[in-house]
Amino acid sequence: MSDKLPDIIVTATLPFFIAVPMSVFGLYVLKTIYLTVDRLDQLVRLDAMTGLLSRTHFLSNSEKFRRSGGFLILADADKFKSINDTFGHEAGDEALKHLALEMQRVFGPHGMVARMGGEEFGVYLPDTSREQVELLVASLGTKLRSEGFRYREQQLVPTLSLGIVATTERLSSTCMLSKADEALYTAKRRGRDQYVFVEHLDEKAEIAA
Repeated sequence: MSDKLPDIIVTATLPFFIAVPMSVFGLYVLKTIYLTVDRLDQLVRLDAMTGLLSRTHFLSNSEKFRRSGGFLILADADKFKSINDTFGHEAGDEALKHLALEMQRVFGPHGMVARMGGEEFGVYLPDTSREQVELLVASLGTKLRSEGFRYREQQLVPTLSLGIVATTERLSSTCMLSKADEALYTAKRRGRDQYVFVEHLDEKAEIAA
């Protein structure tokens, strides 16, 4: 009987020695899956260069913009090609990061800021009056013009042109984006470094930033 006791002990404890490593491995696998899913979610939600929200994530909320009211802004870096052509694409990347940082500082506490692609950005400001939007946009314009950023002994001062539209359930999200885009390019044609405001379907007024 005593000779069989070690065999019984080994047999009885064997599942434990198998289960513990398997449990640890299982937890490792679950953690890896979780981190991978979280990383993929970050890639979908955030723009890799600027850290702002991605175009995909921003547009996925466009229907909510219509229902919630507020203001939609499309912004585009002025004369961005000249920065790339004169100082190189690295300078262009730094200019985008600079603009993204300043937009996040001004608009971020009040709403959503995204990089829409290239040198274009999107902003949604809920629960905000036209007067508040004007103050925020004017503040951003002043800050961009007065500070700029340093790149290889050069002081670069990139600015933005913006198109702003009041969101409404009467317009589809596609139509609102189109109207904001039209206002943006009106600002470009009028000299850049300014914004054009569309508050009503029949109203378009330029306000110097």
